[in-house]
Amino acid sequence: MRFLPVLVFWLSATLSFHSQGLDPFTGLPANSQVDLFTIHGSNTIGAALAPALVESYLRAKGADEVQTMPAGKENEHWVIGQLSATQTQIRIAIAAHGSGTGFKSLANAKADIAAASRPAKDKEVKALQSLTDLNSSESEHIIGIDGLAIVIHPDNPVSDLSVAEIAEVFSGGYNDWAQLGGNPGPINLYARDNKSGTWDSFKRMVLGKQYQLAETALRFESNDELSDRVSQDPKAIGFVGLPSVRNAKLIAISDGSAKALLPNKLTVATEDYALARRLYFYTDDEPANSYVKEFLSFVLQQQGQQIVADTGFISQNVKAVLPEFYAELPRDFQQITDSAKRLTV
Repeated sequence: MRFLPVLVFWLSATLSFHSQGLDPFTGLPANSQVDLFTIHGSNTIGAALAPALVESYLRAKGADEVQTMPAGKENEHWVIGQLSATQTQIRIAIAAHGSGTGFKSLANAKADIAAASRPAKDKEVKALQSLTDLNSSESEHIIGIDGLAIVIHPDNPVSDLSVAEIAEVFSGGYNDWAQLGGNPGPINLYARDNKSGTWDSFKRMVLGKQYQLAETALRFESNDELSDRVSQDPKAIGFVGLPSVRNAKLIAISDGSAKALLPNKLTVATEDYALARRLYFYTDDEPANSYVKEFLSFVLQQQGQQIVADTGFISQNVKAVLPEFYAELPRDFQQITDSAKRLTV
């Protein structure tokens, strides 16, 4: 029942926005540089999605010459816009070093928004309890859905694995591709680093409490860098957010007796894909910065959710879809559900 208040908030935010867009910037000092707010945390969100959302938000507010620029440190950016009438430059800082860093920055007042590709941990909720309740719908904002993608080299003949097999692979139980139906040769492991929400999601959904990541695994702060390395290593396997597959090869995933499915907009949106997960923005329940609350509302309304979809993630806009592998379902079931469609989550 925890997600119902989020749905209510999303609907109210959608209805409250003007059809013509946001009210323009007013009251900012002329001939100056103004920092509106800061986003720290998830690389999955911060690499492309957060900059795209911020850029669209600034344009909707009337800013010109909007662009994303490197901030001088890897995985950090400024999104910058100009107010031509007053010669005011406006900026939003984005630092994408992993979900865990977002919660620390929120606690230390170094960020207004913590981006996370997994839910807040109990220890993070406790650390921030003097500021807000991270589990409340006023602080936890679901901004989209992602599929945790398992990727290999394009020439690798393996096409599907079970969650149990993946756990064995990343813990060292399987160490040769021949054990999985591939070409003989060692399995090279690529994983996100310990600060990453993508790593936390993988650990929770795949490794669980039974398995530990093999010490031989190479660790990466960036989804894109990990995927690029996998696509260059014929013996590699790794995991990334769905938009970061790039030139690597996706494999289908099964869990238990369920059919192996590739992550795509249908299987992730219905959460039939075994490794589907939610993406979050966390804030103070009553942000002192009015731009933060306005930006969150923008993200959750239709224009913001379209950007979520355009960036390669799954939006929260509810759609009616034909179920995956519908033709393979029992004939009597097809007869009683003829022409029926399924609503996305």
